[in-house]
Amino acid sequence: MRWQTPICAISGWCLRPELDEAGIHPTSRLPQLAHGTNVHVAGLVAHRRRRVLPVEDETGMANVLISPALFDRQRRIILDAAALTIFGRLERAGGATDIIAARLTPLRVVTGRDVRRGR
Repeated sequence: MRWQTPICAISGWCLRPELDEAGIHPTSRLPQLAHGTNVHVAGLVAHRRRRVLPVEDETGMANVLISPALFDRQRRIILDAAALTIFGRLERAGGATDIIAARLTPLRVVTGRDVRRGR
């Protein structure tokens, strides 16, 4: 399966098996992983701030930290995408678990309304 822009239905996240197959972790699994582990997650963008991008999947939420250089390189994706896949490194500091982003990819989201209209 070629995995560049996965399709995900908001209601039910019906593609979790495909996300798992692609090595994309649910956010609920992050606490079980070691500091410094490379991770790949996907989710809806909860809101945008320049350095922190909270994303939410069907199991929870993760804070994604964006370096100024990454923000400059991927500005349009960060500002425009409703959902993303994120590849980065897991960091634990002061009781917080964050993902230091290395690469962001838009995640195509299909809502129930789009499905009914055949989009």
